[in-house]
Amino acid sequence: MSTESVIQVTRPSHGCRIGEQKIAFSGDRMQAPGFSTWVLLLGLTCGLLVASANLIFYLWILPEVNASLAEGQKISPFFVSVKLFEIVRIHTRLGPKSKMRTLMFVLFGLGVFCAFSGLLFGVVH
Repeated sequence: MSTESVIQVTRPSHGCRIGEQKIAFSGDRMQAPGFSTWVLLLGLTCGLLVASANLIFYLWILPEVNASLAEGQKISPFFVSVKLFEIVRIHTRLGPKSKMRTLMFVLFGLGVFCAFSGLLFGVVH
């Protein structure tokens, strides 16, 4: 008796699941269906803009405010979240037309806008 066996050769499937989304690895590329490159770029842009706003705050605004305060009243960078609005108010009094403060607010506003745009684009797209 002769029996014929059929051997089925398939390509190995490399990939994983994250939630309901399957991510397939093919060769040296990673494909994520349903995930837009624009969402990634908006997220990175958002992070860079907000990080730049924080850098301006900690490198320019806080030192200017601390330079104007007496020795016992200086604000530590570790307690900024508690006194954020007070620091901005003092800086506004020191330099009403400060370009650095304006730049900080613009960068922060653009960062928040990018975050909501990315969220909206990710949901709609």
